[in-house]
Amino acid sequence: IDWMAMRGINMPLMLTGQEFIWIKTFEQFGLNFEDMNEFFSGPAFLAWHRMGNIRGWGGPLPIEWVEKQFELGKTIFNRMRELGMKPVLPVFAGHVPSKMAEVYPEANIAPSHRWAQMVDDYCCVSFVEPTESLYSEISEAVVKNLIKYFGPNDHLYNGDQYNEMSPSNSEPSYLASVATGMIKSLKKADPDAVWIIQGWMFVFDKEIWQEEQIEAYLSSVDDDSMIILDMRAENHPVWNRTKSFHGKPYIWCQMLNFGAQTEMTGSMDTLISHPFEAASQSSMVGIGLTMEGIENNPVMYDMLLDQAWMTGPDTVENWLERYLTARYGYVTQPVRDAWGLLRKTVYSYLVNTFPNVGRTPSLFTDTRTDRVRDLLKALELLLDLIPYAGHVPAYRHDLTELTRQVLADVFTCSHASVVESFRAKLKPELSFWNNRMRESLED
Repeated sequence: IDWMAMRGINMPLMLTGQEFIWIKTFEQFGLNFEDMNEFFSGPAFLAWHRMGNIRGWGGPLPIEWVEKQFELGKTIFNRMRELGMKPVLPVFAGHVPSKMAEVYPEANIAPSHRWAQMVDDYCCVSFVEPTESLYSEISEAVVKNLIKYFGPNDHLYNGDQYNEMSPSNSEPSYLASVATGMIKSLKKADPDAVWIIQGWMFVFDKEIWQEEQIEAYLSSVDDDSMIILDMRAENHPVWNRTKSFHGKPYIWCQMLNFGAQTEMTGSMDTLISHPFEAASQSSMVGIGLTMEGIENNPVMYDMLLDQAWMTGPDTVENWLERYLTARYGYVTQPVRDAWGLLRKTVYSYLVNTFPNVGRTPSLFTDTRTDRVRDLLKALELLLDLIPYAGHVPAYRHDLTELTRQVLADVFTCSHASVVESFRAKLKPELSFWNNRMRESLED
C-alpha cells in the first residue's frame, strides 16, 4: 500500500475479504455454507475463481480463513482511504454455487463453458443469465453488503462477466441488455456507482467481440458510469481499434508480466512515449498496472508511473539518468553504458515467458541466444558501482537480478547447443554442453 501511495496510485483494486461478502449474500438467497464448498477455490487460486474461470480447485475454504481475510480486508480498505486512495471493490458478475439452480429452479442458471481444459469437477461455474431478475437482486444485495460491512466507499466497483469466458449469445442487442442490466442493478444499490471493467475480453476473444458487439456492450452504459482498463496497452492496445472504446473513459495499462515470470523484459521506447500519444487523441483518463506478478522489472513500473508527474514525453536516456541517480545515489559512465546495453537487449521488446531453466525439458530451443554477450558486458560494467553503492539495497537487487538473467541466458544457449548436438548425434559435444547446463544450475 505504501509503495502504491508513494508512486501516486489512487485507484487500487481491493478484493481481500470478497468471499465473506459473497457468503453473506448467498445466505440471503437460501444457501448455507456447506452449499458453497464446491464453489470457492483454495486461496492460491482465487484470482481465477473470482473471474468465474474455475470452482472448487484447492478448496474448500475454511470459514475461519474467510473471516480473517475479511478483517484484513477492512484494514487494507481503511488504510487505502486514509492515504487518499479510492479502492475499487468487487461486485457480482453472475457466478454462483451450483446449488442456486436448485433453490431457484425457475431462474435461467446454466454452466459456463470450460476454461483452460479444466476437468468437470472444477470447471463450468454456474452462471445466472444477466437478464434474469435474480441476477439483479443478487447484484444489488452484494453492493449493499459491501457498504454494510466495509462502510462508506468511493462508488467504484469491478465486475467482469466474461473474462476469458464467452457470452451465451453474441447478438449486439443481447450484449447491450446484459450491460444495461449490470449497471442498473449497481445504481439501484448505489446511485453513484461507476462500473470498472477489464478490456481483456476484447483482446482474448476477438471472434466474438467484434466492432459491433463491443459498441453495443459499451454504448448501453453512460460515459460517466463506466471506466475501462485497456489491460495490455503496451503491445495489444484496444483503444485505437474501438474508437477510443466508443468514447468511454479508459486507463492505459501495462501488463508486462504473466504468471509471475522472472524474465527481465519490457519496451522502454514504447513506455516512454505511447501513453502520451494515446492521451492526446483519445478518451484516456489515466495510467495503470495490471501485471499478474510483482517484484520484477521495477524500472518498467517506475517508468510508467513516473509519467503521471510529467507534462510531456521524455527521452529514455534523460529518464534513466534521473532514475538511476535516485535509485543508486550515484551514477558512473560504466553504469550508463550498462543500462544502455540493457535497453537495447532485455528492455527493447516484451516477452512473456519463463527462462528455459524453469520449463519442462523439451527439444524446443529459445531463439534469444544472441544477447548473452551484451548481458555479460552489462554485468561487468554494473559492478563498477560497488565501491559507491554496494550498500544500497536497490543496487544490490538490480545486480542480483542481472546476474540471474545472465545465468538463465547462459543456460538457454547451452540448451540450444544440447538440442543441436542431440539432433546431429554428436555425443562428445552433447556431453560438453550438458555439463555447461549443470554448471549454470549450480551457479
